[in-house]
Order: sequence, then C-alpha cells, then structure tokens
Amino acid sequence: RGVPPSAVRILVDPGHGGVDTGALSPHGWCEKDVNLSQARAIRDALRKEGFQVLMTRDDDSFPSLYSRPKLAYDEHVDVFISVHHNACRADRNPREVRHTTTYASNERGLALAAAIQKRIAAVLPDIKNSGAQTKSLAVCRNPAVPSCLLEVDFINLPEAEEASWDPERQKKVAAAVAQGVLDWMK
Repeated sequence: RGVPPSAVRILVDPGHGGVDTGALSPHGWCEKDVNLSQARAIRDALRKEGFQVLMTRDDDSFPSLYSRPKLAYDEHVDVFISVHHNACRADRNPREVRHTTTYASNERGLALAAAIQKRIAAVLPDIKNSGAQTKSLAVCRNPAVPSCLLEVDFINLPEAEEASWDPERQKKVAAAVAQGVLDWMK
C-alpha cells in the first residue's frame, strides 16, 4: 500500500517451454508458445505502468518447475504471475467446460488472483468466469511471494485457439492483468 509501481518487482512466468509443450491446439500449436506470447504482452503492459518486470523465460527454454518460484524468491520479487492456457481431456467437450480462472495456493496469492481475475473476466465477457480459486500448484506455493497462475482460455477449442493468438486480445488481457495488479496494490 502506498508503494509506487516503480518500486514493485514482478516475475512473469510463461508456463511450460522447451521439451514441455503443454496442451496442444486443434492445429497442433503448443501451449508453451501462446503462453510466451501472452506473457510478453503482460510484461509490456506491466512495464508501461512502471513496474520492474522479469521473466522466467523469454525463449523456448524450460526452467524446471521448482526453479520458477525459486527465482521469484532469489530475485526478491513482490509478485509472481504464471501464464497458461487450459485444455480439457479428449472425452470432454471444450465448449461445455471453457472458462477463465486464476489460481493461488494461499491467502496472499488469492487476493492477487481475485484482483487479476476480476479484470480478466471484464475483458473476456464471452467466456465463463470461474473466478479466483485455491489450488495447490508448485509455482504458487512460495509463501514469501504473492503468486498466482492464470488460465486465460481453452487452447483445444478452435475459436479459443484463434482468439488466444490474436495480438489485440493479448493486449487486452495484458492490460487487465496490469490493472488487476494495480487494484491489488490498493
């Protein structure tokens, strides 16, 4: 509270990477790639607001699952945000389960997740908003750093696959994340 964005360090984590493709879209596009593209947009939106922003990866590398929150701790960041795109099992209809949500593993992260998710839901009104939820995720368990994991959309749904790659939508989501962080800081 009362801290300017220029004094806040944020680590943005594009989920998956390298040999870990994450989910695959109907056209065979990898979640790791759309996560990186969306994370770069989030980085840029946060920097535009004056935040200091680091990335766990800015290429097709694979930082290990536990090195990601460790980097947040080692770099003394104030916020950790992991960026993902969801998918459902092959026996489920993605149109029926499609939603956006933000996860956290503890109360500190849940307040951050709720602020971000509220803003994301506002810019993605056609997608069911599942709100901020508590879930035990390795990248969010760091008790020293408020952490959350965004599930922006369902990559295995054709229209969501296309929307997820749209630069204009990525900018809207990124601006929503930045505004959510600002809301959380109040």
